[in-house]
Amino acid sequence: MSLPNDSDRRLRLSRWRIVAVAALVLGSGAARADLWAYVDETGRSHFASEQVDPRYRLFFLGPSSLDPAPAPPPAASPADALREHPVWKRVDGHPNVARFESLVARNARDQGLHPVLVKAVIAAESGYDPGAVSDKGAVGLMQVMPDTGERYGVTGDAKRSVADKLAEPAINVRVGARYLRT
Repeated sequence: MSLPNDSDRRLRLSRWRIVAVAALVLGSGAARADLWAYVDETGRSHFASEQVDPRYRLFFLGPSSLDPAPAPPPAASPADALREHPVWKRVDGHPNVARFESLVARNARDQGLHPVLVKAVIAAESGYDPGAVSDKGAVGLMQVMPDTGERYGVTGDAKRSVADKLAEPAINVRVGARYLRT
């Protein structure tokens, strides 16, 4: 019987390290993309990546793999893609979509953005509700945080806070579009 030398020990240790790293890498492929949601008494939908409180119910149980999902067939245009999205289908026909059409178009143009992007953000963030305020304090159609508003030139005064000013659709969409551009 021969005694193992240092070279043999290093080789065995190196193999164990490779096996351990491979096990960690291969075992870490599982991930969840769960979506929790609830609809409040005003009909607004609320979404979160985890159950924030008991009102939230599991809405979507995501895949448990990091493998990329198959690519959807390409849409004919960005507007077609938006029209097919479930969030847009929920707000399509809401009177505020038409009400804010020119405001969205003007601010998208001024910032060099496609209007469909701005519409999609508004649909997802507030459901086109200009009075929307998140639990974290984001305000208005595009759910702009007051500190972001200040960064983009919105200042409070003796009569109105930054949050109050961000509740105005014209200011909110202007700041939100500028923020998207950066």
